[in-house]
Amino acid sequence: MSETISGKRKYIWYVVSFFIIMAATCTFCFIWLIQASSKASQKAGIEMDTLYLRELTTQTIGHFHTSINSQFSQLRISVSSMKKEDLKDWESLKLYLEQVQKHNDFNFFALVDDEGRYYCADGVFPGASNISFLGQLLQGEKNLLSYNETIMGEDIILMGDSITPFSFENHTMVAVLAGIDVNAINSQLSLKRVDAKTYSSMIDRLGKFIINNSYNRRLTQSSNIFSKLHKYAEFQQGYSLETVREDLKNGSSGLSAYEIDGEKQYMYYAPIQGTDWYLLTIITYEVVDSTISDLIGTLNRNSIGMMAFILTLLSVVFVFYYISISRN
Repeated sequence: MSETISGKRKYIWYVVSFFIIMAATCTFCFIWLIQASSKASQKAGIEMDTLYLRELTTQTIGHFHTSINSQFSQLRISVSSMKKEDLKDWESLKLYLEQVQKHNDFNFFALVDDEGRYYCADGVFPGASNISFLGQLLQGEKNLLSYNETIMGEDIILMGDSITPFSFENHTMVAVLAGIDVNAINSQLSLKRVDAKTYSSMIDRLGKFIINNSYNRRLTQSSNIFSKLHKYAEFQQGYSLETVREDLKNGSSGLSAYEIDGEKQYMYYAPIQGTDWYLLTIITYEVVDSTISDLIGTLNRNSIGMMAFILTLLSVVFVFYYISISRN
């Protein structure tokens, strides 16, 4: 009889040990699963935000092209609508130039003759030292863009387009120029989205800002993003300023991550086709982290719920089994 009781106790001990080991193993596996899921979620979150930045940047570049093409179309329409009365004399032409500039909200408007002089409302001036793409313009090239020309000063995008030649006082007009305020483009394209904490800027391949909407105060006060990143940014593992420089030099797009003044930021950059400019979009780590935290939180809740269900099921099975053995 005592041997039978001893055997039952030993059997019960084996069963209890088995369920304890199973419960511990399940707990350990779920803890490992949660940790692994967190790492995978962080990677997935960054990939999701990279995709978001890429799509946002691509769409903004498309809107920029649409806006600029519309401005070029307006230039051609303005020239084609000229009448003989507008070319009667200098005063008539000057009045026409003023009206076109005002009607189209241009900051500058001028005609260019075949000798490189430009005719604007303020007079006639040589363009050789003031317009960087003058040679291309005189050769008949179209849809030319430049920034910060000495013809107007800073914060102006200069547009140039060749036209069908026509005569004015023994001179042949071959091209048209217009200047657009960068603040107008900034507003049209909604480059600064404070509510979404995304900030898009335009730079040239040397890092000089054309439109500066940087989130960080140090970058906002800068005229060149490379110099400020070199001085203040600490790049995260796998990213570097040299990579960004090389990508811009080669006309490639890419993602970079860095920290300035203790604040992490992600920056995506892509070339604006047809120009030597780049559009870069910056978001704070707070935006990325919110995506990752939501994803990790959901996975963790699901994992903990599943673990609790399995442990509860094991406990119920063990209790019923233990009661059954005790009765026998």
